[in-house]
Amino acid sequence: MNTPVTTATLGLIVLCVFALWFRAPAIEADLQRAVDHQLESMGAAATAQVDGREVVLTGTATSAAEAAHWVDAVESVWGVRTVTSKLDRSEPVRPVAGTSQAPSPAAAAAALSEELQRIMSRSEVTFQTDSHWLSHQGRAALVDVASALAETPDLQVQIGGHTDSRGPPAFNRFLSQRRADAVVAQLQELGVDPSRLHPVGFGATLPRDTNRTARGRAHNRRIEFQVIVP
Repeated sequence: MNTPVTTATLGLIVLCVFALWFRAPAIEADLQRAVDHQLESMGAAATAQVDGREVVLTGTATSAAEAAHWVDAVESVWGVRTVTSKLDRSEPVRPVAGTSQAPSPAAAAAALSEELQRIMSRSEVTFQTDSHWLSHQGRAALVDVASALAETPDLQVQIGGHTDSRGPPAFNRFLSQRRADAVVAQLQELGVDPSRLHPVGFGATLPRDTNRTARGRAHNRRIEFQVIVP
């Protein structure tokens, strides 16, 4: 009595396997498009090769933190099983001693400011909710910030902490100051001289977006780096 059922079940399994086998190239192509779109949306200088559900990344990242960020982003794409990184890391081109004149302090400050803005546009410094504890993303971003600061050891930088308008003003100022202090502490661990860093908590006094929407409030909760021009 059980033989017809067993045979039917086996037949259904075989049919499903054949269906998946014939559909596999289309599934792989869909996954390739999804991964390519993810990399393109981040402006990543990387190329993905999808094989089944495995992805291999090649290209050049400016830092280890940037490479890790690209890998994490690809791993978050639905359908990806594993990501193998074959990313190279570019090194800044340094002039040969005596072949070029050192930039003026104002030019060096402008270059550092531009580099810090580029880093923050790619990966902002974020914190756990209602806390001064840095998130994993925030720590990764500060690795790049520390590298940029190492290139200009004579420049001073103000680190401004900002919040949205929710909560009492006194608490917002306190929280923003603690967050700015946390950034200084993390950069010090990464080798930056803390005497160069000047943390200031602004609370909700300097919004860059509306506080009437969740999106606007998220923009207002931030850390900003202001290079102090000599």
